Amino acid sequence: MEIQTRIANEKYLRAHKEVELLISGFFREIFLQRPDNILEFAADYFTDPRLPNKIHMQLIKDKKAA
Repeated sequence: MEIQTRIANEKYLRAHKEVELLISGFFREIFLQRPDNILEFAADYFTDPRLPNKIHMQLIKDKKAA
């Protein structure tokens, strides 16, 4: 059952590139800014009203590069 779950998760992540962009962008910003309060930083990052547009623009950029 665990292998099937991993395969399903992998398929989902491959089909939804935006998840990878969200996570990689979040970690990139953490390493660049090195916030003292990670939880507060995460709350601000994921509730930023500009985030959906940033992800959308990155998806477009990645499609053009492919």
